[in-house]
Amino acid sequence: MSYDLASRRSEEIISRNFQAVIADETHYLKSRDAKRSISLIPIISQAKRCILISGTPMLAKPVELYNLLRILRPDIFHNFNEFA
Repeated sequence: MSYDLASRRSEEIISRNFQAVIADETHYLKSRDAKRSISLIPIISQAKRCILISGTPMLAKPVELYNLLRILRPDIFHNFNEFA
């Protein structure tokens, strides 16, 4: 399912309570303020397991890595200032 379609149907997807999520092209989720990230991160985070895949190299900027690391380990990365 595309990110745009998943964004539009996020409430329905969350209600299904998936146990595993595989997200490709996760570099699209690097911005904390993007509408796509705001609607999709709860879907990915609520799953027991998630795999984030991206063929696009991440820049070494902490701000671009934070959102993806927060998806994987919300218990460790509580806010950006603490992470940076």
